[in-house]
Amino acid sequence: YRIRVSSSGKIGVFWKNTTNGDGGLYFAESTDGGKTWPTSINDLVPLDLITPTGGPNWSADGSVDFWYDGENPKFTFVGYDVGAGGTYYPYTTALYFWNPAVSSTPITVASGSLSSAQPNAIPNLANFFTGNNSLNLQDAPITWPAVARSADSNTFAVFFQTMIQGDSEILVTAADTNVVYLYSSIYYSSTSDGGNTWSEPAVFKGNASEGQKYDFRYPQTS
Repeated sequence: YRIRVSSSGKIGVFWKNTTNGDGGLYFAESTDGGKTWPTSINDLVPLDLITPTGGPNWSADGSVDFWYDGENPKFTFVGYDVGAGGTYYPYTTALYFWNPAVSSTPITVASGSLSSAQPNAIPNLANFFTGNNSLNLQDAPITWPAVARSADSNTFAVFFQTMIQGDSEILVTAADTNVVYLYSSIYYSSTSDGGNTWSEPAVFKGNASEGQKYDFRYPQTS
């Protein structure tokens, strides 16, 4: 969840709620300093708005952020698909931006899709492991979006945690399975037109395929 306050003192809360293995994103505001809140709250982001490939397994991840542009709330969040078989690990993920005041549909900022046709795909994605290993993620998970704003309300960036090729290391090699450590990298995308279009994801802190590896996680911005 995230809590923010507008310039007039309006308090907003943006959170994920999980029911029956599914997920929804909700938003509520208080105009009297938190004394009273709406008694009926509907999904802010219905799941059919974030299912460009369709399928029933899409859900809204707990990675959320929002801010007030004046009195207008703007949102970023992550959606994921657990893939065929309902496995725990996200099969593919996407980072979205949404300004409900100007659009009825969220805009894709970055995607972990391996498809070359997918716009704004994180570069250099590959299966993290090959052979008989303990885990085989096909796509890069995206988590922890954090918005960095500027004096111009149309210019801002979203930093996020993800994994790319080279962000793993085999710690122990065994006959039946390998013990693997997953490192993370921090990427960002920026916009100068209020979120209508975004730059291709670029690395902020990451690991090369050779040499010492570092774990970069949980970005914060100011």
